Amino acid sequence: DTAETYETANNTLSFWLNHPQYRIGLNVITIFPGSPLYWKAVKLGVIKDRVRYLREGCPQINITQMSNEEFLDVALKCMNYPYMRVHSLTNYEVLSVDYFKARVDLKSTCDVCGTENVWNSIKLFTSNALGCKKCGKRYNLSLPKSLHKTFDKNLKELAAIGDIAIWGVNYITTKLFKEIDTLANDERVFPVDSSTIKQGMEMGVHGVQPPSIINQRNIQIVVIAIPAYYQQIFLEIHYLFPRVKLVVDICELIDDKFMADK
Repeated sequence: DTAETYETANNTLSFWLNHPQYRIGLNVITIFPGSPLYWKAVKLGVIKDRVRYLREGCPQINITQMSNEEFLDVALKCMNYPYMRVHSLTNYEVLSVDYFKARVDLKSTCDVCGTENVWNSIKLFTSNALGCKKCGKRYNLSLPKSLHKTFDKNLKELAAIGDIAIWGVNYITTKLFKEIDTLANDERVFPVDSSTIKQGMEMGVHGVQPPSIINQRNIQIVVIAIPAYYQQIFLEIHYLFPRVKLVVDICELIDDKFMADK
């Protein structure tokens, strides 16, 4: 809030890291219209265009006493710390893939107690904490490596058409930009987010850009990287960037038949 400093924020983060037994959620405040913090942000001039702020889905903004660089550091910690407690699932077998729903069935042996676990219908590109049925050990799942090749191939074929905006930055997107070659190294790929706090983050070749890059570069292909916000981002693209010709749900990119339908 408006009283927060870099010191108080890091004190909170330190408490959170040292007290996992309370299972407290961790995130940066979303300032919703009508709330006291919203009116403070309007008064301070942090929210200059109230209609645009609402249309953009209330992106995270800095109303604290921190500099934007300090706020970004805290926001990244809030995004990454929850996953530091959860080991990445690395030794597993993909039993089946539902390409239409972007869900997978997995089998793995717990590295703590040795119990074999089967997890069914796990949604990809969302936060998943898979628990061992015996000891409760929690695992985080990124995009299975068996799907990396198809995902990268589809991206390359899209990039051959023209520049691509990858809209939506969270922990999962950040991880994908490290794992997928086209995301990491192709100059035609532009990560995009409405939050001014995230803009400038180092991702891919260009770093995170504001949505205005779509008009500046005449980008006609947008991949929506956060499925939970697909409809919201799609409508923003429709109203603000009418020259965009193709909007893609990131879940579609795991299907080897994806480009055949385009």
